[in-house]
Amino acid sequence: MSTTSPWKRATAAESASVLPMMQDFCEQLHIPWIARERAEQVDWMAQHPEAGGVWVAWLPPAEAGEREAVAPMPAQKPALVPAGYFVVTFGFSFEFRGKYGLLDELYVSPAFRKHGLGRGALDEYKAMAPGLGLRRLLIEVAVDSPHLAEYYTRHGFALREYRLHTREVAPGNPPYPPAAK
Repeated sequence: MSTTSPWKRATAAESASVLPMMQDFCEQLHIPWIARERAEQVDWMAQHPEAGGVWVAWLPPAEAGEREAVAPMPAQKPALVPAGYFVVTFGFSFEFRGKYGLLDELYVSPAFRKHGLGRGALDEYKAMAPGLGLRRLLIEVAVDSPHLAEYYTRHGFALREYRLHTREVAPGNPPYPPAAK
């Protein structure tokens, strides 16, 4: 890969290109997939950059090999395909002394895996933080993914001695994560 970052903040026009990757991500992690809702979320995020954003890696299809077909980028850049994405949402914490970023999702398409694109996403996340006014970077890792926790630790992220508890606000939302058995 070149030294120029392939990661670009997604626009509303590019949401259709990122949705198939998001669906694959959700299916792999058993996260409920509601296509219309996801499309609305991606569009909303593109229109409200103060809340966060979706970043997409655009690469030539040749870098993927012949392993899978991927959706092309909108007409302005037909020579590139989406290779992965990550979502960062912003919050505010007194403990963290201001604005923080949460790496909410990180996905690399199978055809582009094992070539450093995930590491590149982490590097992009760390590099963009000062320009976005972020004081702290957070990454959520499933408790049954110790290999991912170790990977993030090697890249400068520390495990905190706190657990985040969640509660649904709107009734009828599908439960996630699924209730422990």
